[in-house]
Amino acid sequence: MALQELRQEFKQYNASDIRVPVVRKISTQYFRKVKRKPRDEIFQLCEDLKSGNWMERAVAFDWAFRLRRQYEKTDYNLFESWLKRHVDGWGSCDNFCTHAAVLTCFGSTRSPIDEK
Repeated sequence: MALQELRQEFKQYNASDIRVPVVRKISTQYFRKVKRKPRDEIFQLCEDLKSGNWMERAVAFDWAFRLRRQYEKTDYNLFESWLKRHVDGWGSCDNFCTHAAVLTCFGSTRSPIDEK
């Protein structure tokens, strides 16, 4: 349900006009609706979102990052496949590689934000 609502929300915006902070705010709003679901179910939602436009990919990568405390070693393979299939420009690289992928590669599930 949250996925359809999220996509409906994004239909209100022109993908070339919406700014990243707005997308992140929307991502936060909709993550609240799914955060109690099992991590594998949220990862599946991320998988579904990554096939959409840049806004949906940004949400997918944000949600994956929000699960950082639940990462498992096997997630490296999942993130590697996302990197190969869905990181195709500087925007998606910035969203994915500086968050979920970095934490997986370097073995830390804590971010500097967590320490403040």
